[in-house]
Amino acid sequence: MLSFAFSPEQEDFRAQLRKFAAAELAPHYIERAARSEFCWEAHRQLAELGVLGIGLPEKHGGTGALDPVTLGLAAETLAYGDVNVASAPVLSGLVASQLAENGQDAVVDEWLPQLIAGDVVAAIAVTEPSCGSDASRLRTEARRVPGGWRIRGEKIAI
Repeated sequence: MLSFAFSPEQEDFRAQLRKFAAAELAPHYIERAARSEFCWEAHRQLAELGVLGIGLPEKHGGTGALDPVTLGLAAETLAYGDVNVASAPVLSGLVASQLAENGQDAVVDEWLPQLIAGDVVAAIAVTEPSCGSDASRLRTEARRVPGGWRIRGEKIAI
């Protein structure tokens, strides 16, 4: 019979994150949500708990094998304390997994350990007012110009 139960390791991880969410995140949620700057302290705490490395290569500080169930479990559990902070493992997982799988070695070696350690944060800018998140209809464009890139377009929900 197929079981959808969490493994004992996942249950232990969930309990650890639940305590963290209740003790560290929930009491300061309103304060963090009211600030306009990114909360590095909470982000680095997630890294210390191993949340930002779920399913990412061990050689860069991650947990190893792809693990979307534990990634989802982490996001859901953290959301009990702060829904904004809870998005970090999903965002890190989305961006870092693409980088790990498709990036040039030098880029992966430079950025992946920093993402997993919580020293940097990545963002996804897909959603546009005219097409939502339908990637086939995106209008924003990037053009190489002397000294860098020029990006023209509009994004929302980054």
